[in-house]
Amino acid sequence: MIIAEIGINHFGDNERAWGYVKELCNKDIDAITFQVTDEFQLDDGFYEQVISYVHSKQKKLGIAITEIDKVDILNRYGCDFWKLLSCSTKDEKMIKKLIDTNKEVLVSTGRMDADALNFFELYLLSLDYNKDNIGKVKFIHTQLNQDTTQANLKRIDTLRIRTKRNIGFGLHCEDVETLYTVVAFNPSDIFFYVKDNKKDEFPDNKHAIALEDLDNVLEKLKKLKQSLGDGELIIKEDKLE
Repeated sequence: MIIAEIGINHFGDNERAWGYVKELCNKDIDAITFQVTDEFQLDDGFYEQVISYVHSKQKKLGIAITEIDKVDILNRYGCDFWKLLSCSTKDEKMIKKLIDTNKEVLVSTGRMDADALNFFELYLLSLDYNKDNIGKVKFIHTQLNQDTTQANLKRIDTLRIRTKRNIGFGLHCEDVETLYTVVAFNPSDIFFYVKDNKKDEFPDNKHAIALEDLDNVLEKLKKLKQSLGDGELIIKEDKLE
């Protein structure tokens, strides 16, 4: 999936949040996410309406969440998937709560070293769940550093081999062209933050893509994904004039 993250870049303004949603629903993306934390909160009723609207546009809506008491109501409203922020990857109650919804849980690994990843995997194994539940857990490689040289994209393959799970990528680099490089690593999902202008200082700012630039970014991503091909050699003779 190609996933545009509004996060909390709406500053808790319902009208502004709707502006993001309506514009993004006209973009060539698969899903939108909001971040539900104790900062810049939107009304619960907002999410009920926005999930219905996003579904009517044949797109998905995910929630990055730290507020465990909000999980049940957002699940009832029809949230499609969850993003577990790296600050919550040792929160056993939250992990279990999200898995219990039987929806995809995409886990940010931005603060997960080898020990933390091992803890998480062992905790999953300790749960008395069938493979369908556990199989819906995926990881997102997120390097929480805006320096492009620290993106460490090879970790996508490392995580894929180690966990035997689908691995996505979350952009936190200031240089958006990192997205174009990551295509070669074939992530299952690509996450990036968006902002509605280039003037304000947003919670997720330097690594967010301005909505006015998004069409160009998406078009380039689409072409580069197509350039990977299927691995089979096609011999085609070009006529030279």
